Amino acid sequence: MKNFYSSFKNLVVLLALFCCCYTSAQNASEISNTYKNYTKAAREIVYLHLNKSTYIKGEDIGFTAYVLDKKTRKPSLITTNLYVSIEDKERNILKQKLIRVKEGVASDVFTLDSLFTSGHYNIKAFTNWMRNFNEKNYFIETIKVMDPDVEAYYSIETISNEIDAQFLPESGHLLNNTVNTIGVTIKDRNGYGVSFSKGEVIDQDNNVISTFETNQFGIGKFQLIPQIGNTYSVKTKYANKDFTLPLGQKIERNGILLSVKKLKSKLFISAVTNNSTLNSIKNKKYTLLLHNGDTYKTIGFVFTENTTVNKAIDYENINPGINIFTLFDENTRPIAERLFFNYEGLDIKKPHIVSAIRQKDSTLININLSNIDTGTDGNVSVSILPSSTKSYKRHNNLVSYTFLEPYVRGLIEQPKYYFTEITEKKKYELDNLLITQGWSSYSWTEIFNNPNKIKYPFEQGITVKANIQNRDKDIRNEKSYVIHPLSEDPLKIVPVANNEKSFVLENTFPDENSFFVSKIDNEDKLTPVSLYMQYFPSTIPQFNTNNIQLLPKPEYKTAESLDNQTDYNLLESNEVHKLSEVLLTHTNKKDSIKVSRFGGRVFDMSIYENSSYDMTLKEFLVSKGLIISTRNNSFGVFKKTFDSITYLRITLDGEELTVPSILNSYRVSNIDFVEIDTGFYGISGHLVIYSKKDNPPGFNKKTVSEFNFPLTFSKEKKYYTPKFYNYSDEFFESFGVVAWKAKHNIGNGNIRITIANYNKPVTLFIEGLTSNGTFISEEKTISLE
Repeated sequence: MKNFYSSFKNLVVLLALFCCCYTSAQNASEISNTYKNYTKAAREIVYLHLNKSTYIKGEDIGFTAYVLDKKTRKPSLITTNLYVSIEDKERNILKQKLIRVKEGVASDVFTLDSLFTSGHYNIKAFTNWMRNFNEKNYFIETIKVMDPDVEAYYSIETISNEIDAQFLPESGHLLNNTVNTIGVTIKDRNGYGVSFSKGEVIDQDNNVISTFETNQFGIGKFQLIPQIGNTYSVKTKYANKDFTLPLGQKIERNGILLSVKKLKSKLFISAVTNNSTLNSIKNKKYTLLLHNGDTYKTIGFVFTENTTVNKAIDYENINPGINIFTLFDENTRPIAERLFFNYEGLDIKKPHIVSAIRQKDSTLININLSNIDTGTDGNVSVSILPSSTKSYKRHNNLVSYTFLEPYVRGLIEQPKYYFTEITEKKKYELDNLLITQGWSSYSWTEIFNNPNKIKYPFEQGITVKANIQNRDKDIRNEKSYVIHPLSEDPLKIVPVANNEKSFVLENTFPDENSFFVSKIDNEDKLTPVSLYMQYFPSTIPQFNTNNIQLLPKPEYKTAESLDNQTDYNLLESNEVHKLSEVLLTHTNKKDSIKVSRFGGRVFDMSIYENSSYDMTLKEFLVSKGLIISTRNNSFGVFKKTFDSITYLRITLDGEELTVPSILNSYRVSNIDFVEIDTGFYGISGHLVIYSKKDNPPGFNKKTVSEFNFPLTFSKEKKYYTPKFYNYSDEFFESFGVVAWKAKHNIGNGNIRITIANYNKPVTLFIEGLTSNGTFISEEKTISLE
């Protein structure tokens, strides 16, 4: 009987363990599948390299956009549509553009015109696809504008010595009778960290039980074993004023903490509880999900007799960049989360050499990238400012905005600091910062409840749906529509079956509102069309974000005490300069390409512009010794020699023409240039035609119908360096611009920039990205003397 009960008891235990393991496997599988389903859709990140953060009204904001695949962290090769806007503090949109992205890069300019005055503005960039996700994959940054008509002086403000201090337990819980690590953030009234502030943690009996010191951004940490029934405070001092602040965290009687620590080649993840919790959670299975928005791994935790469970992961198996550890209970509820950053494997390079050579009336700056694989393409953008500039107070760079910003919820002061001249100290400081950030930007409510919420389509160019009207009048089984060239798009001929009621033009990239369409009639002549057009997208979408942004950090000082605060120095000096007036003249007419494509003869058709007789293309070609066949309304081009006839293939605007009969109505006034290659020894030749972009081929009121795009791509504008009255005074050294170079292909590894002579040191703010995912980031000061 005793053996029976013993066997029965063992069987019950085995069944319990089996059920526990089966349930835990189910939980891990459910978590993995849900997370995989949520993250399987592509993600993008966009970053704008702005040439400054503080501008004078009348200046241009120069920017280069970098659009990346979030998972590979390489330039996006499929994104083409990027929306960029500027909003005021009430979120009114003052300016907005649709700009075209090519191989992950685009650039343009905003002019700070009469719409702007002194104040702060948000510049935002996003794609339509980004609107599907809650993570901060879009770009937003606050800039400052100075209007000389509003503020005659720039000033150093005096602020009161108030602080905002928060004490944030690692993984979000303060657990009774357990060693807790608590992150510290101390900020001043403007929201910036109180540097190197010392503090003491005291209990209700005024005993000092822990101490800390913040770094330059007001971040620190301390350890505490809290006891229920005791109260804890923090004493600190700022600008000669003493503060005693409550810890502000509830001590939980039961719970689990999550802690992460790197030791040599391994990363240790610890789940920690206390004795009062252990009995109720013993043998229950917890699941730890290690993830980064792309890859993921589950690890099981079981508490048995000890209050701490440690798991070790070889550091080489940790993803480069951010790693998020989320702990789930037996009911798959997320109960704790910890962020950790792995610097190993990041491909960040600085220019090998940056030098300057003075020439007669200019200076040549050479940026050498020989330490980067020059076998790949890539772009580098450079802002060149006086070395003592006060106008580049940007918090992020391309690296920090790619690897850190999209994964955190809170504000970070100067995140680029952690990726500039990386040291062990900065790694330690970033880990302290991540303790204070709490939960990541991934919402588990969203992941579990809306894993497939895709409302906004991915956009590549503008799609046009042409709805055919009065089709019953057509006789042929198939009709062809001619889409005359627009922007960079060549002429297109679209065949449409008689039973079709519409046709679609995809991937169009117009930068002009008007475009023209013709139909080839029964006699192969061009005629107007009867179409109803629909456009996708037709407007710039609204993308409302609730993020509070850190302003570019101004110059200010803190009053020693509230009683001593004065206003006498608010306008003490430093007159704000108006920019000198600059008259810019240029022509919109593009220079025609007069380069031979096939080695034939190139004819510039502009010589016929003022001719009293507008000859046809046929007449022109016959005058050049070619034979034109228009039998059955076709258009064949031949060259006859003494022993053979050579056929010429026809290319119009870069595309081989499949319906050459439309050339019957072309006149030379609609053509930019023609190349004639007559071939040799039986090899066919080429007739290459490039039409005038501002006067489409075959264009006249009798042969085309005009339509208007409601939304077009912005024509990339040239950045004009602002003119200052004085290039040697303090104002120019603080807010002036030496140069802005938005696009430089990495090419052979040498970037050369020519600037006007300037006799003082300059700082180059260099950002870039190669096609294989190498990041280029550097702030380099050089002498120009």
